[in-house]
Amino acid sequence: MPSDGTAGDDGYSERPFGGRPFGGRPYGGRPYGGRPYGGRPFGGRPEDDRPFGGRPYGGRPYGGRPYGGRPFGGRPFGGRPFGGRQGEEEGRPVLDPDEWSADVAELVCQRSAVIRLGATVVADEYELRAQAIDSTPRAPDYVKEGGEKPILGRRELRLRPRDHELAAKAVLPDRVARDIAADPLLALAVKEDLAEALALRADRAFLSGAGPGPIGVAALVPGVGAQADILATGRALLTAIRNVDPLLSPAFRAPGWVLHPATLDVLVQEPAEPSSAVDVVSGGLLCLDGADGGEFLGYPFIVSAAAFDGGSRRMYFSADWRQAWIGVDGVLVDVDISGDGHVQTDETVIRASMAHDFGLARPEAFTWAAEDGSGSAASGKSRTSARKKARSSG
Repeated sequence: MPSDGTAGDDGYSERPFGGRPFGGRPYGGRPYGGRPYGGRPFGGRPEDDRPFGGRPYGGRPYGGRPYGGRPFGGRPFGGRPFGGRQGEEEGRPVLDPDEWSADVAELVCQRSAVIRLGATVVADEYELRAQAIDSTPRAPDYVKEGGEKPILGRRELRLRPRDHELAAKAVLPDRVARDIAADPLLALAVKEDLAEALALRADRAFLSGAGPGPIGVAALVPGVGAQADILATGRALLTAIRNVDPLLSPAFRAPGWVLHPATLDVLVQEPAEPSSAVDVVSGGLLCLDGADGGEFLGYPFIVSAAAFDGGSRRMYFSADWRQAWIGVDGVLVDVDISGDGHVQTDETVIRASMAHDFGLARPEAFTWAAEDGSGSAASGKSRTSARKKARSSG
C-alpha cells in the first residue's frame, strides 16, 4: 500500500491533495462533486422538493407585477402611440403619429388651392422675417458716373406661426382604430378627411381671413368692383394687375385663379340668349381638366369652396402665387393620437393641428372681387388700413 507519493490504489493518482486519492470514495457515494460551486451543490435540494423555478409559477404572477397592478396601457393613450409598447410586443399594429403627420401634411398640400397654385411654405419655430420689395416709385435705372445710385426699397414681412393654430379631430372606437392601423386603405380614408378639413379652413383664412386667424388676401389688398357678369369681372381683375406701375408690375411667373364651385357652374351653363351672351366654353375662354381645375381667360384655375365669404362668392387672381408666404411652426401638420380625450375608455382621438401664419411679399401681384359687388376698391382699402393698424398695435 503506497504511503509517500507513489501511485494510489486506483493506479491513477499520487495523492497530490492530501490523503485521499482522487475518487477515494466511489462515484456516487456523494452526489457528483461533493459540495461543488460554493457550498451547496447544483440542485442541493432534490428537484421535487420545490417546484421548478424555486418559486412556483404563479407565486408572483408572470411579469413581476400582475396584470392589473397597472392597467393595460399604464400610460394613457397619447403618451405613446396607440398600443404603446404593449401593442408592439404583442405583435398588434399601432398608429404612428410621425407617419400620420407626414401623410396628412402631404394630403393637405394636394388639397389646398393656395399651396397648389405655388404659395411659398417656410418653416420656423417662433418668428419668420422675410425680405419683401416695398411699393415705392424708386427703382434701379441708368445713372451717370458719380451720380446717385437709386435703391430699390425693401420691407420686412413678419410671420408668427405660433399665433394661429388650426385643428381637426377624429374620434374612433378602439376596435376601429385597430382596424385602420392594420389596413392602410382604411387609414387613408381618415387621413383624407382630416386633410380636407384642414385645407379648406386654411385656404379660407389665406384668402379672406380677417382675424383672429391669419390675415388673408382680401384684407391685405383692395378688391375690384364686380361687373355685369363673371367674364367681365375676370377681365377687370386682369386689367387691375396689368395697370400696376410698370416699374413694380409683377411678373406672371405663377399666375392663377381661385374660383368657387358655383362660379364654375355659372361659367359652363349654356347661355340663355346666345345672341347677346358669350359662350365662354366654345369660345376658348374656359378649358376644363375634368377634375377641379383648368384654364380661365388663359390662366390656370382651381375650384375651392374657400372662395366664399360673407354670403357672397369671390374670385381671386394673382400674377405670382409664390409671393404668398405661409409660415409654419416646424412642420406643416402635427398629429397626436390619444385614448383619453373623452370620458369613454374605448375611444381613440386623432387630432391633426396646423400652426401657421400668412403674408404677401408683393401685394401688388394679387387682386380679388366679390361677384355681388361687395368687393369694391373703397371697401378693400378701408379693410386693408384697419388690418395694418391692428398688426402695428400687436
